[in-house]
Amino acid sequence: MGSLNAMRWLPSELQVLCLGLGSPMESKSSVAQLVLLLSVCDALKIAHEKVTLFDPQFSQEDIQGLLDMGFNVPTENKRGSYTLEDRTLVFMPHCGTQLYENLFRANWTPNRLQRLLLFGNVLEEYATSTPAWKLEQDTPCLSRICEPRGSLFLAMTDYRHRFPFELPGKHLQSDAVSSVEAYPSTFNNLALQFLNMDSFPREDPLIWQIPSRSQRQSEEIT
Repeated sequence: MGSLNAMRWLPSELQVLCLGLGSPMESKSSVAQLVLLLSVCDALKIAHEKVTLFDPQFSQEDIQGLLDMGFNVPTENKRGSYTLEDRTLVFMPHCGTQLYENLFRANWTPNRLQRLLLFGNVLEEYATSTPAWKLEQDTPCLSRICEPRGSLFLAMTDYRHRFPFELPGKHLQSDAVSSVEAYPSTFNNLALQFLNMDSFPREDPLIWQIPSRSQRQSEEIT
């Protein structure tokens, strides 16, 4: 897969957070995603004790198997609201927009956002497939990241000198994962994505004031 070679420049001191994997005991797609996660960890030489996985669909057999592999498997369902204290590769293929939104909301400060490296769906495609008013109403953080005047997802400033290809302006820069014939629905529309903090209007208070969400929106995230 093209992305694994491009990811080798990332530092091995990264933490890894995997959300929405599904049950490897029940789903071949989940097994394929787990194999991809293992390949990423091997490529970056990331120890398994730095990897945390959570999915409410995990069975006891799933949990025990992942623990036996040396991974961390917490029991609390934070619904994606994980605060990133260190630079973290967040692995969340094909998760719903509300889960992405919760992750962004939990880290909606310049210092925390620059710690986020996302391996998941191409975010700008959410913006092109959803009416702007609905995206802003339901997922305001995602809306601001994918705003029309230029996506904020790009290579983080302090990684630029190590980035393997040219970085254009403010637009979304992503390294797509190649489709795998045996699992066409598992690895489609996935990319490694980064934040360009230079394009963030850090002093604009409106950007950092996130509207409260309705109780219904909070409850519909599993």
